[in-house]
Amino acid sequence: MIVRGLVYRRLSVAVRIVLLVLVFAVGIFSQPTLAALWAVRELSQKDDGTLAALISRLDFKHDPKWVTGDVVVALTDLTGKRFGYGRDAWRQWWRARNRP
Repeated sequence: MIVRGLVYRRLSVAVRIVLLVLVFAVGIFSQPTLAALWAVRELSQKDDGTLAALISRLDFKHDPKWVTGDVVVALTDLTGKRFGYGRDAWRQWWRARNRP
């Protein structure tokens, strides 16, 4: 990505969305899954639906290890938790977080 680090973090959400649209238009990300993971991280989308989808994505048996790694990085960035590739640890954390 051309814009990174502190410079990118200082941009408004509207500008980030425009950059995201440009990235898709240029075709930097040809795989929708990777583009979605990137967008979730860059926009800090931490809602329950997104986190649940990421945790369930860890169970995709046919994903290459690097895709699973991108999911783990997204979960780590969004939650601050460091469970790595531990599917069970992520699930246990999610259940504990959502107990009434």
